[in-house]
Amino acid sequence: MDFKGANGLYFWELFLHLPFMISHRLNLEQRFTDAERWLGFIFDPGRKKTSDAPAYWNVRPLVEVPDPDYFLRAPIDPDGIAASDPVRYQKAVYFHYIKNLIDRGDMAYRQLTPDSLGEAKLWYVRILDLLGPRPDVKLISQWTPVALGDLATSSSPGLRAFEQQLVEQEQQVRTSAAVNDGKATVSFSQPSLRLSTFGNDPTMNEEDSDHFILPMNSELVKYWDMLESRLYNLRHNMTLDGKPLFLPLFAAPLDPRALLAAYANGATDGGAGSLLAQETPHYRYPVMFARASAAVETLIQFGFTLLSIIERKEQGQLMELQQQQVWEFAQYAIDLQLEAQKVEVQARKALEASKAVIDARAGFYGQLAAENVSAVEIAAGAAKLVSRIAESAASAASIVASAMKVAPNHAGIHAGATGGMAVGAAAGGAVGGFRLEGVPEMVATGAHAFAARSAAVSDALERTEMFRRRLQEWEHARDQAMLESEQITLQLAVHDAQTRVTALQLRQAQEAKKQAETVYAFLNKRFTNSQLYQWLNGQFSTFYYQAYDATFSLCLATQACWQYEIADYSASFIQPAAWKDAWRGLAAGEALKLNLLRMDAAYMARNERKMEIVKTVSVRQLPITEGDAAGINHGWDAVVERLAQDGIAEFEITRAMLDDDYPGHYLRRIRRISVSLPVTVGPYQDIRATLTQSYSAVQMDAQPDAPLKENMRASQQIALSTGVDDDGLFVFNFDDERYLPFEGTGAISRWTLSFSNPASQRDMIDSITDIIVHMRYTAKSR
Repeated sequence: MDFKGANGLYFWELFLHLPFMISHRLNLEQRFTDAERWLGFIFDPGRKKTSDAPAYWNVRPLVEVPDPDYFLRAPIDPDGIAASDPVRYQKAVYFHYIKNLIDRGDMAYRQLTPDSLGEAKLWYVRILDLLGPRPDVKLISQWTPVALGDLATSSSPGLRAFEQQLVEQEQQVRTSAAVNDGKATVSFSQPSLRLSTFGNDPTMNEEDSDHFILPMNSELVKYWDMLESRLYNLRHNMTLDGKPLFLPLFAAPLDPRALLAAYANGATDGGAGSLLAQETPHYRYPVMFARASAAVETLIQFGFTLLSIIERKEQGQLMELQQQQVWEFAQYAIDLQLEAQKVEVQARKALEASKAVIDARAGFYGQLAAENVSAVEIAAGAAKLVSRIAESAASAASIVASAMKVAPNHAGIHAGATGGMAVGAAAGGAVGGFRLEGVPEMVATGAHAFAARSAAVSDALERTEMFRRRLQEWEHARDQAMLESEQITLQLAVHDAQTRVTALQLRQAQEAKKQAETVYAFLNKRFTNSQLYQWLNGQFSTFYYQAYDATFSLCLATQACWQYEIADYSASFIQPAAWKDAWRGLAAGEALKLNLLRMDAAYMARNERKMEIVKTVSVRQLPITEGDAAGINHGWDAVVERLAQDGIAEFEITRAMLDDDYPGHYLRRIRRISVSLPVTVGPYQDIRATLTQSYSAVQMDAQPDAPLKENMRASQQIALSTGVDDDGLFVFNFDDERYLPFEGTGAISRWTLSFSNPASQRDMIDSITDIIVHMRYTAKSR
């Protein structure tokens, strides 16, 4: 397999660019397993070197001796540079492999379940193994740009000496050119720097000097920083963005029916992650619903645009196909006209031959008609007449002879005797010699003579009439042949006209072919050809999927807001089966829009007003946790001691305290928290403290032993500045688009009040006499 031959570019695309592109697309679709599998056709970090194949790399040109010809032919083409220096392709593939693993680990990290965090750690550790030891370098820049004006006024002896050397060399070259008819015989070679990135270049004089060294890859170093940050957050129980993390022991269970529906509709191993419990956004449901609805409308518009592009692409392809067929059929029309011309040439020859035959026949019959009776026929008639005359003479002689037979021609006597049975004697005399048959013979001969004469006359008349009829037939045949000749002449004229028509039709077919070719070339070369729509189809397919992914995530976030505000985490409206790969995801926006409408209708039906309660908690008066009960309320003295030591105070509001106020209440959720600190504050002095909710729980139903839902929107904080009904907000507004601090979390809660830089606030901390917490919450009654 020759990567430098005629099919070399095809092999590069087949074995390198195609798997790389597919892996990149799968990474965008968060199908990380498939992306890694496709990338494995290029780079496999688990494969060791064998006798037949190099280690890690599965594409032969990436490990062969580089060919500088690609760079020399396209010195500014990134692919040409990389083909001459395959390490660039290796780096690109390696970085993409690392990025795919990081994205996979980050997706697992964002799920915020114990199992997913363990999975994320495994991916991060694997990436560190691939990266190897961190380079012991510091990325600093010692380059100071120098202006030409500064160089011109510089007093550097080395620079001035170098300038003087250049001036002297220029003078020597000019002097040599002046004495040699303009051709200098003196030349100076300056050291050159190797600018190419591949092996030794015979066109360059010198390798890299010490003044130009390869810089450190800052992007590669960032991977170590990123992974160390991820692992630090994991080890210190923080989220991906560094916030404190509180997780339940087990993740929320998935709905098996939703999971099966997701996989039945083409979800991959990473696609089921959207079915996990979503983190509650910062904005309220009405705001999220409006944003999700707008996103769905945008997605629907994207779908219409994609469908329109697909239709235009297919219409363009159909137009090009039809025009190509018109072009091909135009060639058939030309071939038919050319064959028709050949047929017409042969047809003219056939007509001319027919005319020649007819003209010959007309001449022949005309000659016969002009001659009429030949001399031989006249001689034959005369001979026949002579024979008839002779026959008549013979008949006359026969009649005379027959007449003479009647006359007697002798006379005599006779005597005789007889014996036998009769015996007698006779005697007589006679006169004879005449023959009586001569009379009828004479009559017969006369009749024969008459018949012969009549036959002679009949033959003469018949022969004369036959000659006349024959003359008429010859004249008719001559005239008919002449008419046929005239007809052939007219047919030749028509044929000549048809030949001219065929020539025009041939020109028309040739012109039609040229026009069809011109139209086909225009359809192929126009900007809005099918290739443009094919490119737009690919681009908008990517945009559409990414828009669907973002919209689907936004709809899930809206559903999380619905569940958070309605306090029903079992309800689900956003179905994962909206995207159909077989139909390019068309109508996915309409399906999501229907889901949003159903969710909004349920919100309007179930968003009832709950009881609103205000509870003021004095930390100084909180009941002390007794015995081995789990609790952090150890009395005011313990709080004061911890404040003095660390500037931190911890306390909790227990379920028993709330039940004492309103027995039978459940679904107690905070609406607002504010803190008042009875302290002595100096002039122009602010309190610098942070209130953190370290734990919260909500009793979800009215059963006394019902399980608690813990740590919803955990680890929220507010900064205290005034210490007088301080809620950490500049302007308090219940209608804020975002949730207020601690809004919706459980009234059963634990709190940590920490003072920043307690040493600088020592006097104020020592003057604290109590910590007053004003809690406004809602609840439902059994």
